[in-house]
Amino acid sequence: MEITIGNLVDQLSIENCRIWAAEDIKRKKGATDKEIADACRITNSANTKRNKLIQAIDEALGQNSFNQGDNKMYGK
Repeated sequence: MEITIGNLVDQLSIENCRIWAAEDIKRKKGATDKEIADACRITNSANTKRNKLIQAIDEALGQNSFNQGDNKMYGK
């Protein structure tokens, strides 16, 4: 699979969803210690992946040049 900015953003959204779901478990009333510990592990793992994806997106954006001068449809 080709790595594109779109692919990276898609993977980032998946990791964000994993983090949000784990945070919900940690806040759940009556969550067991095991559930909270498992959710913490998921959060830590997903956050590490998230940070790497953000860095990859930043690098990918830095390698692309966005020339909008000739493509603008307004101001002519």
